[in-house]
Amino acid sequence: VSAWRRYLAAPSVEPSWAAVHRHICERRETCLKRGGPEACTWESPDGAMRPPNPTSMLSHDPLFAPYVDKSCRGYEVPPTQFDATGDGGTFPWDGIGHKALRIFERIAKNGTPPATRHFFDEDVNVNALYLERVQGIVDGSAPSLYCHETKSWVPEGGHCNRCGLNHTLMEAQHFRRTFPDGEAYMRGLECYQMPPLDEWFALTEMSDGARGRADDGLDFQPIVATIRGSQIPSNYAAAGHDAVVPCGRRGAARRVSIHVRVGDLLHALDTRLASAARGAVRFLLNALRVAALLDDVSVLVVSDSSAATLADLGADITERVTGSRVEPFQPGKTWSDGVSRFQSATTRDGLVFDVLSQGNPLVALHCVASADVVLTPLSCKDRSVCSTLTCPPSGDARRPLNESLRCSNFVSLALALSRRASVGVPSGWKLTDRELEHYASKASGASA
Repeated sequence: VSAWRRYLAAPSVEPSWAAVHRHICERRETCLKRGGPEACTWESPDGAMRPPNPTSMLSHDPLFAPYVDKSCRGYEVPPTQFDATGDGGTFPWDGIGHKALRIFERIAKNGTPPATRHFFDEDVNVNALYLERVQGIVDGSAPSLYCHETKSWVPEGGHCNRCGLNHTLMEAQHFRRTFPDGEAYMRGLECYQMPPLDEWFALTEMSDGARGRADDGLDFQPIVATIRGSQIPSNYAAAGHDAVVPCGRRGAARRVSIHVRVGDLLHALDTRLASAARGAVRFLLNALRVAALLDDVSVLVVSDSSAATLADLGADITERVTGSRVEPFQPGKTWSDGVSRFQSATTRDGLVFDVLSQGNPLVALHCVASADVVLTPLSCKDRSVCSTLTCPPSGDARRPLNESLRCSNFVSLALALSRRASVGVPSGWKLTDRELEHYASKASGASA
């Protein structure tokens, strides 16, 4: 546990491509010594055999072939077989939320085959990187490594996961111009030390056939309800992460968490994405006004942006509406709980809250999952037609009622791991006093 605490408290790291490349090559060599490709396979949650990992990840994603010595590329895959799954049929690595939700859903629906004891596969792709027990990153330790893209490489016209080969080749050319070598690729990532994710999410404690039944009594999207009906949330709760990640608790009886993701949208050229950033901040302003009406609570805003950035975006919104630029809250002092750094802020109405905006994503995830109540965006067509904002399944063309909002796999994962409630708050307009009382009453009842 002490090693995990050190990993989670550490700032982001900047591993070299040489260290990543060495890890890949050593894993391949280990597989060959054990008896060839079959020695490095394991079963996925649906019982299907995966290809060797991580040696196959680079042959399944041809973008990385020029970065890797031929002897370490694994097993060649013709370009026409390249597809968006990226690892031969397992769920692609993007964010932790996207990856974990799909793994957990499969476990909850199909159970755990007796031989399955490894779920989070290692991978290197255009969106993310996850490797286990990597040497050469930190002296005297071998943490797992998770990285996510921060530098946009998508060509004009946008990314198309399942378009034809010609589009894929065009993207490959653009990717290689943006990242001419492995070191340039690593500079486009933000990386953190991690415990092995199978252990952090207590999947090593799963009993055989750990199938669940959807928790239909709660107003959650289907994937969240399905996971909540399985062993996964209770195993995660029993792992004792509160002792490792205190989340800056201030002594209040209850904690309210609000998640706001805008960092990757701040400089978006796409008008819909720019609108999504404003929608996220409008939701934050309404959620803070709801939280201000609750008794004996501490309020934590979990975001990929600083308190100053969020306040500035809030001022942009008030200027659009009123013509007068007024910051909705004032950032204050920074402080630490020994693992994370927080910044206090105070709204114009006097609500004091904290912002967690930097640090390990597992810390942010736990601080949402362990809250007594989570305030989440409602997708509203108008004041009378609202629904829970959900992420549609892959390939599903359905969209939120309010297209200026974007669903969050991260929040969905936190709610799936939690035994607590969430309360939706609209974002499309400034709530009236009556509406504020309505949503505050719901939040108060949910956290009781």
